[in-house]
Amino acid sequence: MPVLDGESFYRELAQRHPALRERIVFLTGDVLAREKRAFLEETGASLLTKPCDLNELRRVIARVLASSPRA
Repeated sequence: MPVLDGESFYRELAQRHPALRERIVFLTGDVLAREKRAFLEETGASLLTKPCDLNELRRVIARVLASSPRA
């Protein structure tokens, strides 16, 4: 993301709209960096790694939507 990376976006969203945190699904190609892994574990958010399978993406989105209260 040119202006805001995923971590910054998540922290901003958590501050402004905490109820939306559980709807975040991270899609990343970098899960090896210790700092990024720690952050992702801290959030408890769903995670897909690139490249991801389209069916897996659909399953994760369906699970997140099913477990989230309607906004």
